[in-house]
Amino acid sequence: MPDTPSDMEPIEVCFDRPGVSTPRGELVNYTRGVLRPALRQRGQGEAALTVLYCSEAAMRRLNAQFRGIDKPTDVLSFPSGDSPSPAFPGEAAYLGDLAICPRVCIRQAEQAERSPADELALLLVHGFLHLLGHDHDTPERERVMWEETDRLLGLSARLPRPELALPGRTQ
Repeated sequence: MPDTPSDMEPIEVCFDRPGVSTPRGELVNYTRGVLRPALRQRGQGEAALTVLYCSEAAMRRLNAQFRGIDKPTDVLSFPSGDSPSPAFPGEAAYLGDLAICPRVCIRQAEQAERSPADELALLLVHGFLHLLGHDHDTPERERVMWEETDRLLGLSARLPRPELALPGRTQ
């Protein structure tokens, strides 16, 4: 029997050789645990989005193709361009896609002296806000985006943190 809209998970999580030893189920649960309350808080509780965890090579290609920067980055956001309201009753609005490179995330966490899981939560919320149209291209917009990032991160502060590590390494 096909899934009905209420049976479908609005946050799809995909993997393309992410290069970490973290079990995929833990990453899926953590991703959804961070994003669900953020979606609800922003009035997008029924909206859908996709998160891709990818390799540095894949992220480098995406960054080169879409931003003209030939190096891997931490997170890329691809807004759907659709209205945040669903086109049809009972259908979830599709916000867009996020691509996250866990290896870059881990390196950034080490540089910032925070846990990789906390860095990942930051990237998820940051990318989500870009899907909603936020940006940090001016000092004022950057301030607003960071305030909203901090507020939304607080919603998932009590989540169990997965051990995000490179193969052969532990936190």
